[in-house]
Formats: sequence, structure tokens, C-alpha cells
Amino acid sequence: MTTYHAIGSVRGECGHQHKTIAGAEKCRQRDADECGRLGGGAYSDRIVARTDGEPLTEVEMAALDAAQEETHGY
Repeated sequence: MTTYHAIGSVRGECGHQHKTIAGAEKCRQRDADECGRLGGGAYSDRIVARTDGEPLTEVEMAALDAAQEETHGY
């Protein structure tokens, strides 16, 4: 079973193994929101990725796009 996480070179891994891309996207967005509340230009560099290190497939990319549209409304 493929799992996903939110990871960035600065912020590191979220520490979760999400079963869905939507779950990983919500985690990534939560981290971005928390960084934004810190002020001073703080931001999250996390992205959604597979925990096995393989690139997202076209189907997974479409699911990520849909999750981002649901979260952001665009």
C-alpha cells in the first residue's frame, strides 16, 4: 500500500504516513498555516510526496490537484 507524507528540505517530514493524498495535503496545508502565523515571513517548504521516494504518478498528481482545489477553492 502506498503512503504519503508532507516533506521539505528545511521543515523536514511531517512524521505521518497518510493513506491518502488528500490527508497528506491537509497536513501540508496545516504546516503552512502554522508557519504563516509565526509572522516575519516564515513559510513551509513542505510538499506532498510518496513515502517510498518514487515520484507521484499522473493519477496521484490529479488527486493532489483535486485535494488542493478542495482546500483552496481554485
